[in-house]
Amino acid sequence: MGDINRLELPPGAFDLALSIDSIYFSADYAATIRELKAALRPGGRMAVFFSYGREPWVAIEEFPAEKLPPDKTPLADALDANGMVFRSWDLTAQEYRLALRRKEVLAELKPQFEAEHNLFIYENRNGDAEGVSQAIEAGLHARYLYLAASGTP
Repeated sequence: MGDINRLELPPGAFDLALSIDSIYFSADYAATIRELKAALRPGGRMAVFFSYGREPWVAIEEFPAEKLPPDKTPLADALDANGMVFRSWDLTAQEYRLALRRKEVLAELKPQFEAEHNLFIYENRNGDAEGVSQAIEAGLHARYLYLAASGTP
């Protein structure tokens, strides 16, 4: 556990670097990928779950929709900048189903959140699910699994 912007990983120590929704905390994706790559053994790989899409506070006309394809995302740019080759799998449909299910479950549990005086948690989680589902419906959000390596992934 540590600061993704100040990684202190031993060089060549790992077979796999796995990032599940954590790369977003990096101030510089390319620098973080460079540090993770340096920590991999020869033949090591990176697996990164990554969502990219329009946030509700960003005007539709200001969101760079051309960056949605898996080979154009900010993560893809960072992998390319570090000489990483990658494959990707589109998990957008699964993320959409999850967002819809989260809204259903949250609606069922709302009275419990209220009773516990935790309505802010309900509102936060519901807002997130609503934002993701709306962005996917508008074609302005995607989720991918990337598998990257220095050679062929």
